[in-house]
Amino acid sequence: MGDEDLQGHIGGNIGYLYGDGIDDDAFAGPEIGIASGPFIAKVAYDIPFNRGLDEGIIATTIGFGFRF
Repeated sequence: MGDEDLQGHIGGNIGYLYGDGIDDDAFAGPEIGIASGPFIAKVAYDIPFNRGLDEGIIATTIGFGFRF
């Protein structure tokens, strides 16, 4: 989807959340994003495994990366 200058993606993510003052748990969910050159932006809806679908968390990422 897109061309070399602007590319979009739809996918899924999975991970684990841990730290002081929070309940440790794994999560998974869908994500959408765009990449333009080395710049990347995405929005994900992370659903912890110990919660319902309507109790997810929206997470955003803006980054800089190199494709190889």
